[in-house]
Amino acid sequence: MAALAGLACPAPGPPPRCSASLASSRSRGAALPLELQVLPAAPLRPAPLFAFGGELFQLRFHLNLRNRGERALELRALSLRARRAGAAIAEVELGAALLARRLRAAPVVLVRDRQSLAIAARGRALLRRAKGDTRIGPGESLSLLHELSLLRRDELPDELELRVLGDAGEAELRVPVREHVQRTRLALPVSGRWWVMAAHRLGEDHAEDAVASQLYSYDLGVLGAELASYRGDPRRNASYLAWDRPILAAADGEVVTVHDGVAENEPVGMRPSWRDAQRRPEDLAGNFVVLRHEAGEHTAYLHLRPGLALRVGARVRRGEPVGRCGNSGNSRESHLHIQLQDGPDPLRAAALPPRFGDFTLLSGGLKLYVPPDRPQPLPAGHPIAAGRLEGAVLFAP
Repeated sequence: MAALAGLACPAPGPPPRCSASLASSRSRGAALPLELQVLPAAPLRPAPLFAFGGELFQLRFHLNLRNRGERALELRALSLRARRAGAAIAEVELGAALLARRLRAAPVVLVRDRQSLAIAARGRALLRRAKGDTRIGPGESLSLLHELSLLRRDELPDELELRVLGDAGEAELRVPVREHVQRTRLALPVSGRWWVMAAHRLGEDHAEDAVASQLYSYDLGVLGAELASYRGDPRRNASYLAWDRPILAAADGEVVTVHDGVAENEPVGMRPSWRDAQRRPEDLAGNFVVLRHEAGEHTAYLHLRPGLALRVGARVRRGEPVGRCGNSGNSRESHLHIQLQDGPDPLRAAALPPRFGDFTLLSGGLKLYVPPDRPQPLPAGHPIAAGRLEGAVLFAP
């Protein structure tokens, strides 16, 4: 099933029409002085999601709109056409009423450094509420979040065509879509049993994050017998079951970045303020290590305890320790944040969607083993264990 901005459309076939469509948005007109920008930068990469029947994908992006003209514009409709091999496979159009509810009165800014973090901080309040109308003044910028979700691989487009119809013409942007082919065989970066606290499904923080490298990341924690992540005083880091556990290299690699010396958050729940983050944006990730693997792929291990032993240039093997689980940086409690990215800097790199192998999924009394040669996205909200547990059956979607 495909969905765009909350509107459901039929499965691919002839281009479907949704109830929010406006026929006039198909007409050709004069060029609208409107600059369109998609974030993250093209090509857009579909995010694989774990499903018991086989992988599903979501494709989401922010659209920034900037009026480069000398007068205000009224936006009347926005259409998105998904294409595959040149043929349209789905289409959705949003009329003025829907646009007024979806538009935000500020552009989305990807956080990469101190300056971009400061700009993002100023626009936070405006991005939380609907603009309420479709007017865009001269020099003004707006933004809109779009989603294509729960797609099978054979439903994925290879191009998106965006068209905005206004009172003085229209603007168009075509965006390539490419599924990432992962080169590095990744294992879990932990031993024993853990819990996938968060992934990158719609509505989760990672999926809506303005940090480009974190769009497909995972948070791993540990739950006890009573489904609590701590025992004792919840304000103390040492009470958390994940705290101080060894974090392991997910694959062979070279250490290319080490960031150390960030104090852990205690009492638990205390996090850096926006003012602190703007002074040292790199501290948002806490203490971290980045490893370089095959074909420019990198794994980043964030929110570690201070006192890292690795140094840049060191070689590590899969399963060797890179640090210990902590609660440093922008972290609510002790956990591991792991992500796959295309460079050594967790703020500046682009995100890559990862898959992992050699782990057991625990679900309702079932033990399902995902082998190394058939890696899968991690199952959000489920417990997992490294390796193949006794009695586990092969996962065969």
